[in-house]
Amino acid sequence: MKKKRSLEGISLSFLDVISCGFGAILLMLVLVRAFSPSISTPTPDLSEIDRKLTKLLEENQTLEKNLIRLEQIKKDQELESLRIAKNLKNATEREKKLSQEILQVEEQKQELLRQEVEIKQKIETLQAGESSVSDTVAGIKIDSEYVIFIIDTSGSMRSDWLNVLSKVEQILVSYPTLKGIQIMDADGDLLFPYQGLVWNKANLQNRQEILSALARWPEQSLSNPEKGIKKAITNFYSPDKKIAIWIFADDYQGERTVDSLIQFVDNINLVTRDGKRLVTINAIGFRTGFESSRMRFALAMRELCERNGGAFIGL
Repeated sequence: MKKKRSLEGISLSFLDVISCGFGAILLMLVLVRAFSPSISTPTPDLSEIDRKLTKLLEENQTLEKNLIRLEQIKKDQELESLRIAKNLKNATEREKKLSQEILQVEEQKQELLRQEVEIKQKIETLQAGESSVSDTVAGIKIDSEYVIFIIDTSGSMRSDWLNVLSKVEQILVSYPTLKGIQIMDADGDLLFPYQGLVWNKANLQNRQEILSALARWPEQSLSNPEKGIKKAITNFYSPDKKIAIWIFADDYQGERTVDSLIQFVDNINLVTRDGKRLVTINAIGFRTGFESSRMRFALAMRELCERNGGAFIGL
């Protein structure tokens, strides 16, 4: 019986201790919670976050655009560098070409000086009467300041076109005081119709352009220079100009008589007080022969040239 009491006493004391311990812990928790400062957790503002996020995105887009712009500027600068390099290369090539052209101009200048000396010698020879006028390339007179070429561009003349170009060039060189040039075919159509009745200047550049255009002239006229002669004398005669007309042809076809053409020219190209005419008419017969139309051309031009102070040359 004594042992049983002893066990019960020990058990009750242990439970009391445990209960008191738990109670103390609970009391401490209550006291700590009651007297501890309250910590409030702020509620996040979602609209502000969205605004900042939007701003960051916009700044990012701006940076991307600036980056793209910088890349484009870089590419443009590279292209500009290439363009400058190309222009520099072209400028160097042009400078080299210009140097060559200057040398060519100097050579042409020397050639012109040589031709000028020859022309002066011809003039002195003519003035001294040491040579017949018909032997000169330019015909009787080379004091005209304006020259008109009337050229038969028919098929028969085309076969000797290089010779035609050569004669035109020789005649142009023979006039020392030449100011204006005009070229038309046997029908009176101008080589440069868009210019109208305007004289082409007789400088070296224009002469070369005229010869080049004449070499490529596609016009094909009739084998009758009468129409061209009438247009030339009608449209270009002027009382203050000395004009030389050169007729290049190999044939004279048509029904009208030569006398009517001569009379037409006489009515316009009147004889001045000194017994001369302002317009000198010369002619070159290409591939002259005994055919009736060729003989007709030779006879007509011989009389027309003689009456107007010029010469007829048969090749």
